[in-house]
Amino acid sequence: MSMSFPHPLRAFSVGAQASTRLAEKIADDPPTNKTPQSMVTCVYQMHISACWCNVTVLWCKNLMNHSLNLIFNNPDGGEIYYSCKIELKPWLFWSKKGSKSFELEGCHVDVHWDLRSARFSGSPEPSSDYYVALVSEGEVVLMLGDYKKKAYKRTKARPALVDPTLFYKKENWKFRGNQSVMVDKQQVQVLWDVHDWLFNSPGAGHGLFIFKPGAPEPDDDQDGSSHGTGSDASDMSKYFSTISNATPEFCLFLYAWKME
Repeated sequence: MSMSFPHPLRAFSVGAQASTRLAEKIADDPPTNKTPQSMVTCVYQMHISACWCNVTVLWCKNLMNHSLNLIFNNPDGGEIYYSCKIELKPWLFWSKKGSKSFELEGCHVDVHWDLRSARFSGSPEPSSDYYVALVSEGEVVLMLGDYKKKAYKRTKARPALVDPTLFYKKENWKFRGNQSVMVDKQQVQVLWDVHDWLFNSPGAGHGLFIFKPGAPEPDDDQDGSSHGTGSDASDMSKYFSTISNATPEFCLFLYAWKME
């Protein structure tokens, strides 16, 4: 894999305000083109071959996928020029340990990761027992995780002379919600509550999915029936208000449990 910048990569310093706008843009439109149930976005500034570069670290988890995206942007903090995706889902023939290589304006960069023992505490971002290391010219220019000794042994690289700087971090959760989708040219309302399913121990909690044909009722008709204390509870209460006031029709309730 390789790429090149249309403008020379040069030394720069991006202020917190500019980096925040970039990270929020990426978070609102992740490279997976799928709305994540939960997401953690971090933006680092690192030193590569006597130049500065921004990298956005995006941990995403939804019902079917769990991934890490490393997104490199141009020196002005605008257009994205390269992204590297690492899947965390335990599919067959896929390893949670590996490496990738690419180029940034002629600079060779290697990404090494080991997520086999990674522990998670209710977040798509691991809390311990893992590493993700970016290496260029024999230096670890960015290190994620607490398995630093293993990373240096694996990469045979030395610590960077200039430490990377974290100047933005944002967590976005969407364990409960609703959305209208089209199925065979027919509108279907989909509501979900998957928090207990994703983060409780196996068998301790279930996920709930509700599928209802037709368009949702106008919000004005539902204001008096929503009693939730938060937006998640409000979404579910609005749904039950909708079906109670509408003509009886087909509705599918789907429950899911983790078995292992």
